[in-house]
Amino acid sequence: MIHYLVLQNNYDVVEIGLLRDSRLIAQQRIAKTEASKLLVPSLDRLLKANGIQLADISAIIANNGPGPFTTLRVVIATVNGMSFATSIPIVGINALDVALSEWRSAEYPTTAILFNAFGNDLYALIEDDKKPLFKGVIAIDQLIEMMQRTGKTIRFLGNGTALHQELITEQLGKKAFIPAIVSWAHAENKPHILNNWKNKSIAYAIELNDEPLLSQLYTNGIRPLQEEVSHLLYKLVGENKDVAFVPFLVQRLEADPNYSPDKKMTVLMQAVKNGNKQMVKALLEQDADPNLILDSQIGSAIQIAFENGFVEIERLLRQN
Repeated sequence: MIHYLVLQNNYDVVEIGLLRDSRLIAQQRIAKTEASKLLVPSLDRLLKANGIQLADISAIIANNGPGPFTTLRVVIATVNGMSFATSIPIVGINALDVALSEWRSAEYPTTAILFNAFGNDLYALIEDDKKPLFKGVIAIDQLIEMMQRTGKTIRFLGNGTALHQELITEQLGKKAFIPAIVSWAHAENKPHILNNWKNKSIAYAIELNDEPLLSQLYTNGIRPLQEEVSHLLYKLVGENKDVAFVPFLVQRLEADPNYSPDKKMTVLMQAVKNGNKQMVKALLEQDADPNLILDSQIGSAIQIAFENGFVEIERLLRQN
């Protein structure tokens, strides 16, 4: 077994992770204002709590920026000291590269990762079709001018995006796609923007089968009304999208698994009609009702399965 320590600092906290092989087995968070005082004791407690000596650590992986200078200095000085004293190798990770790697997608090949460099400056990494366009520090006005020259839709991510999203959307219009804009619209009470972007953000994450992005949107407060997310669930089931999103939409966003936009066909009936056994199973696990009848001419989900000769689906429905 191989053990690693991972240290990640952002604009609010320092996060410590302990990995065994490729699995995270323990983690801890420290407020950035307490990092200089608590980082070393926290590392010591984390190791002792898991029965691991510092000598058992094969490598220390640390975020080497860009980011807030003071917190970054604390993290880098700490891991350098540990490595000097123990000869444990250090692997430095660029935060912009990691963010882009995590969110890279074919759907939005032009992506700008923006971190707050304070004032009107940004730490930026911009990529188009996996080719770097820019990496470094840039003023927001210069960045917008650069992006105006591209004819493609640009996805903007990162806390620098949230900081300047009003200016970005004002200057770039529909060319800019900003999932985080919903949080800003909530805070600034701009319902017209909220209505335009809310479902688009969530639908975008689902379209890419990107569960981490969906979770991030949820964490950032992007939570549609139950009617809206239930309608989205109905649409996704109708299009035979990935079943992995069903538990999230139902459990976290409170989509109704028995929703029907026309009071005739429920979400479950849609899945049965499509012959999608895995989707039927996923919906039943979220308490979709196989016996519910909204229209006597259509009948229940069980009747739909019987009439279409879906024997295995009918058996699954009757077993529920």
